[in-house]
Amino acid sequence: MRVVIAPDSFKGSLSAPQVCVALARGLARVWPDVIVVARPMADGGEGTAAALSATLGGWAESLDLGEEQPSVPFTRLADGRCVLELSTCARLSSGPLGALHEHTAVAGAALGVLMARDEPVIVAVGGTTSTDGGTGAACSCGWRFLDRAGRPLPPGGGPLRDLARIESGTVPPDAGPKIVAACDVDNPLCGPRGAARLFAPQKGASPEEVEVLAEGLEVLNRRLVEDVGVDISGAPGAGAGGGMGAGLHAFFGAELISGAELVARASGLEEAIASADLVVTGEGRIDASSFRGKVLGHVADLCRRRGVTCLAVAGEVRATTDELRGAGVRDHISLVAGHSDAAAAVMEAAIQLFSRFEGR
Repeated sequence: MRVVIAPDSFKGSLSAPQVCVALARGLARVWPDVIVVARPMADGGEGTAAALSATLGGWAESLDLGEEQPSVPFTRLADGRCVLELSTCARLSSGPLGALHEHTAVAGAALGVLMARDEPVIVAVGGTTSTDGGTGAACSCGWRFLDRAGRPLPPGGGPLRDLARIESGTVPPDAGPKIVAACDVDNPLCGPRGAARLFAPQKGASPEEVEVLAEGLEVLNRRLVEDVGVDISGAPGAGAGGGMGAGLHAFFGAELISGAELVARASGLEEAIASADLVVTGEGRIDASSFRGKVLGHVADLCRRRGVTCLAVAGEVRATTDELRGAGVRDHISLVAGHSDAAAAVMEAAIQLFSRFEGR
């Protein structure tokens, strides 16, 4: 029996490599002669750097942004690319500033340093606390966002309602090293599935604040067309990271790609699945978003293409059995709530799932 293990991290509990170890131990309890192929995954959110480093090799470094700025950690891969996680940058911001004023300035400052060094960069877009369309990052690199009186707007997504003009930054979008935005979702910038209406509530925005943020992103989108010559409103991934996907493309010339697909390609996941008898994936919580650019949806889709059975282990399952089977997941199990040892919980859940699978 050859089994590929390809989970995301379980946020706040275990990294993807640690989940792989726990699942492998559970597998060995049920099938002692199993051959395990571990492929730690990530989707462009937290843990992307660790997953790429586990596959390609890499090490931690940091950027000094000056006396009044925090030091920003990033990962340098063995192939020379740098991985900057926006979730890390968000934690270094001087917040909490509130949903309308959270911004991406720290990320922009870090990205500006890497660009000045002519470093190729993978920006892991997921995990931001802001909904500013990447304007905070752009401001750190010289872009100006002005109101009708020509005054610079305060930082954050709320003030974007008053945006009247965008002035170019010191670095044009088509200059500098290649930047890739690894998006953890495929949502557009605006609309019912846009960055504000779908994700701002998860970041603490009230219903009234959601409408303000949604209006701000709609204004930003119009100004991008008029002032920058970029129409990215319907592009998959533009709404990732509170609209940071759109901002990285418009202001930094970044290519938007699926984070899960990026990590899968780097690890040779599809080739590994092609020779597998079974694939096990998982993440901290499975819900509707798991099928829109997340690891579980991508792994299940690869399994479906190759005709390989896919099972899932998760901390919490909010998707229905029909939704999971429709996505290509044959069976699943969630962890025991309140377990004090996350790794042991994953192993025990795996034992239950594999024992159940063996009996069919």
